[in-house]
Order: sequence, then structure tokens, then C-alpha cells
Amino acid sequence: LTVLQLGGNQISQISALGLGQLQKLRVLFLQDNDIQRVEGLEALAGLRELVLDRNRIKYIDPNALSNQVSLRELRLEENGLRSLAHLGPLPRLHSLHLGCNRVSDVVELDKLAELDSLTELSLSNNPVARKQVYRAMVVHRCEVLRYLDGREITIEERDHVAALFLARTETGPGVRIDAAGGHAHGMGTHGGPMSKVALKLTSMSFETLVGPGSSGIRLDATALDPRDHSRLGAPGDPRAIAALGQTALNATAVQMQQEQAQLLAAAATHGYGGHHGGKSYRENSASEARQYARRASR
Repeated sequence: LTVLQLGGNQISQISALGLGQLQKLRVLFLQDNDIQRVEGLEALAGLRELVLDRNRIKYIDPNALSNQVSLRELRLEENGLRSLAHLGPLPRLHSLHLGCNRVSDVVELDKLAELDSLTELSLSNNPVARKQVYRAMVVHRCEVLRYLDGREITIEERDHVAALFLARTETGPGVRIDAAGGHAHGMGTHGGPMSKVALKLTSMSFETLVGPGSSGIRLDATALDPRDHSRLGAPGDPRAIAALGQTALNATAVQMQQEQAQLLAAAATHGYGGHHGGKSYRENSASEARQYARRASR
């Protein structure tokens, strides 16, 4: 037996099916059941296609798919799935269909990077797919992906996204705001390390400040060395420390506005899918890019 169709049978546990004896099974259909966990597949190392659409799978357990070394296609649409964790490693997975789920956080997109053979991905009708830079982020993380939500990824688009993220992640000497603890630190004008300054981030989103999945943003802050007496007074002066923190925070906000403008402009250029607020993402992205650019130029 190589193909088994068990869709629409009110199955709640895969392990109860006793599939371990079907060593030659290649395609398994389990759509339209009541399955909540992906389990009971350990013996099916030769499985190539697994269909689990329209079940009740909210999360995938660690190692649930670890033995699926031959799996080429996985379908988990309309499950209420909230996370992309534990989808790998699936070394031969080419096609992944996750449409109509509840994935909302852009950080989840980082977890796709370990699927290094993935060429086709669908995340349409997930909240995350409505993010204006969603498409650019997926293209950046999935290096061999060819189709996203039914649209081909062209060489020109991939080159543009690569250049965009390269410019965004370039770093140099200066102040860095760390995601770990909200501290500003860096290199001063005399070549030595600056003091670490705690920043109280209450007026802006911390995720916006550091960027999703980022360890921090470096800023050119050669004029912010506390030892520069002409600007900030004696080292350790509380007023100097406060000035350093406030200036770093203001400079970070300006840089983030510039980077947001770049990313949104890329979204506008490529028309990154979907509609939002009655307008296409292309229209919204172009409008927001202009707004961010105006703020950054002030």
C-alpha cells in the first residue's frame, strides 16, 4: 500500500491507526478529521506527501516530524495553527501549504530558514501575510523559494530584497541598542568602550526600535562619548548619562524611520500581495514610505 485516504473519518489520534506496519506508504490523506497533534508517524520514514488540512492542530510538538526525511509536500491549511516552530528539519520538503491559519507574528517567519529545500510556500490568509513587508521577509529567509502564495519570485525581486536587507544590517562603530536589556553602548571618540546606559522605552514600541529578530541597531555616535567634556561634562555625570541615552534614543528613532521607509518602498515596488484598509498594499506602502521619508528628513 502506497496511498492511504482517510479523510473525513472523525479521526482524533493518528497513533490509534497503527500505521507502523505500512512501511511502503508514500501518500497519506488525513484531511477533515479531528486531529489535534501530529504524532504516530515515526515508522513512516518513506512518506512523501502528508495532508492534514482542516483539522485542529494549533501547534506542532518538538520532533513530531523528525523522522520524515523523505517528505516532499506538507499540507496543514485551515487548522488554527499559531506557530511555525518544529516544522523542521525536513531536508527534502519542497512544498508547504499553511494557508488560512492564525500565524500573526513576523518572528515566526525566521523559523522557515531551516527548510533549506523549500521551493513553494503558501501562508495566505494568515494575519502575518497582511504585514506590509511580509513578502520581503520571507524571500530574504527562504533562499531557494520560487513561489510564495502562488506568485513567482523573480530574480530581480530576490536581488532587490537582498540589497535591501544588506543595507539594513550593515553595522559600524557607534551606539547599539540591545534587545536583551534595553541598554545603549558602543565605542567613544577615544577608541574605548562607552558606559552602558539603561533606557526607559515607554514612548515607542521596543520591537520597532530594535527590529524583529535583531540583536540591535548600531548608530554613529562619535559625539556621544561621556568623556567629551565640551559636550557632556565629566565622566559619570548623571546629566551626561541622561543626555547620552536621550540622544541615542532620538537617533535610533530617526534611523528606524529611514529603514521603515526603505522596506515599505520595496513593498510598494513589488506590490507585496493582498489588500488592507480598502487599498492595495502597493498603495498603502507607497503612502507610508513617503510619510516615513518626510519624518526622517526633518
